[in-house]
Amino acid sequence: MCDLERDMAMHRKMVKEKAEKDRLFTKELKEEWRKTQDNIQGYHIHIYFDFYVRPSFAHALSLTSKMELLFKDYIKESRNEVGAVGPHTKRNFLIEINKEGLKEILPWLQMNKPEGISILVHPETGDDVKDHLHSAIWVGDSIPFNQEFFDRLQAKQNNQSKKAYTRKR
Repeated sequence: MCDLERDMAMHRKMVKEKAEKDRLFTKELKEEWRKTQDNIQGYHIHIYFDFYVRPSFAHALSLTSKMELLFKDYIKESRNEVGAVGPHTKRNFLIEINKEGLKEILPWLQMNKPEGISILVHPETGDDVKDHLHSAIWVGDSIPFNQEFFDRLQAKQNNQSKKAYTRKR
């Protein structure tokens, strides 16, 4: 076997090994993506407004009403005004959507958000800390959260983890 044939055989072997590694890695990635998708139950959309500034409230209400009409097939629940509760430091309208609606609604929000309105979109996975602080998308300016809410929640989760660990031992 000449050098060229040997080099070509070695190259074919390397290409085949790489293809197999890529196939296995892709399979792992697809499985990880499936688990991530299964973990997302839906999305929350918070449309923040300043209650005492009439245009702000009117714009948020109008945007919410348009969403309810345009995307009713994706909306699981739409709540009227939600106060500054939980992690939210500002009044907002809350719209809960199914996960299929995100690809339709998010671009619409990005193109139709009125001036002065902030919108938070976050997944609903059961992990409020991660959902709000690490996996959220802001359309417009972000609004500061009530950090004490997350601190209390994190402490509660840590205590539950410690109890579960102690029970396993």
